[in-house]
Amino acid sequence: MAISVNTRKYEDSHGRKPRQPREYRTSPWAFQIDRNPEPVFITANYQDALKHAKKLAQYEVTVLP
Repeated sequence: MAISVNTRKYEDSHGRKPRQPREYRTSPWAFQIDRNPEPVFITANYQDALKHAKKLAQYEVTVLP
């Protein structure tokens, strides 16, 4: 089963899709996993952070602003 990725909250806040800033190799990212109210913080480049968040999820990952 595929994990859905919701970027709406991030896009509403930043006006663009999430991406790794060019000037940084890693950044702190916040995710909501399966609608759990406690955010999960991962410091990595965006692609690696999203992969890790997906491993923690069963259904959905939301990228938080």
